[in-house]
Amino acid sequence: MGAFFIVLPQILRIISRYQGKATKSSLDRAVLGKLYLFFLINNIVMYTLSSTLVDLYGKIRATINAGNTDFKDLYKVVKEADFLDELADSLIKVSSFWINYISLRGVGAIFDLAQIVSLILISIKKFFVQPTPRNIKEFSRPPDFDYPVYYNIHLFFFTV
Repeated sequence: MGAFFIVLPQILRIISRYQGKATKSSLDRAVLGKLYLFFLINNIVMYTLSSTLVDLYGKIRATINAGNTDFKDLYKVVKEADFLDELADSLIKVSSFWINYISLRGVGAIFDLAQIVSLILISIKKFFVQPTPRNIKEFSRPPDFDYPVYYNIHLFFFTV
């Protein structure tokens, strides 16, 4: 799953290129929109909907096991369970997950923006190789900033 999320922006970039986006900025905007929509549907809607269905299944199962109804009266149990109340209860139950998710991703985004890994690699390269002026210029050049990926993380934080 992690490999898929690493490859997903490149796949969306290829799709956007086939849609006719020619410049880097238009490609970045198209990838950002697609990535944000994917995260919105995949993480918020699917996670919340699946947890609501699991909670509803648990309540139906508990009602059947309590002996209050038969399996034939399944429709009656589903009808009596107010779906909006179930959705609200489910949102309350998954709120701690979203708080932890945002905290962890926020720390990860801070480390990504600080570029600690690239700084360590450059320091190791400088230590083992006698750098030429061209190498020093190459080492001091900032790495490419993947705008859609990092901006999408922050947009998703505010959405949650």
